[in-house]
Amino acid sequence: MALMIAEIRRAIPTALKPLTYLRHLVEWKTRDRVRDGPFKGQKIAFHGTLHSSYVPKVLGIYERELHDIVDEICKRAPHTIVNIGAGDGYYTIGFSQRIPSVTLIAFEADERARANLARNAAVNRVEGNISIRASCGTAELRESLQNTHRPTIVCDVEGYEAVLLDPTSIVELHNADILVEIHDFIVPGVSKLIQNRFSASHEIVEIEQKQRSVKDFPWRTPLTVLIPNRYLELIVSEGRPAITTWLWMKARYSRCHWPGTVASTE
Repeated sequence: MALMIAEIRRAIPTALKPLTYLRHLVEWKTRDRVRDGPFKGQKIAFHGTLHSSYVPKVLGIYERELHDIVDEICKRAPHTIVNIGAGDGYYTIGFSQRIPSVTLIAFEADERARANLARNAAVNRVEGNISIRASCGTAELRESLQNTHRPTIVCDVEGYEAVLLDPTSIVELHNADILVEIHDFIVPGVSKLIQNRFSASHEIVEIEQKQRSVKDFPWRTPLTVLIPNRYLELIVSEGRPAITTWLWMKARYSRCHWPGTVASTE
């Protein structure tokens, strides 16, 4: 019986295999453009990489828990956004489209992802608004934040936030609004560490990832009704190794009122 099932699977054309079919359906329906969410309309032209999460992004459900925060950042219209761990550019390009006046600095250590970011920016016609850089260390972040008024940092650095987000090393962090993905499964206790560092200077909200489900796949065809639910759940998932949490930290202090100097502006 097992041999027969294996033979049947091999006989199915690649285009009709569940995940391949679902991905092609998404590409056809969206034409590679984000269909919903705060970055609706963004084109994702280069998506075959480690950083892509292509299907959740074009469906508009990628990191859905952060959509209200993204809208809040856009309404606040910061002069500078520093995107650390920018990947293929989803946030970088999205913010550049939503806030045309913003100065956007995108750090990405992976060379291939940087190349895709540059090409995606060109496809979306925002390449002139974005400064693409390689790895971000303490010195690079400090330099990016100098002479800025209440910048915003969007950070996803696989645990390196424990080193990078340290206001004792980078005093300018007191003045920055920070959205950071937390990686306790890589650096145990990093969430508590970051919150302790910024509790005096920032209002902190912790956000937890919610599970995606079959209901998040928006189309039904004669084939999708035959596909087991596990494939539909897999295609809309973001492939995370653990439940993700984020911290949204809004600075309480103006540039001239960092803790330990003079009174706050609350």
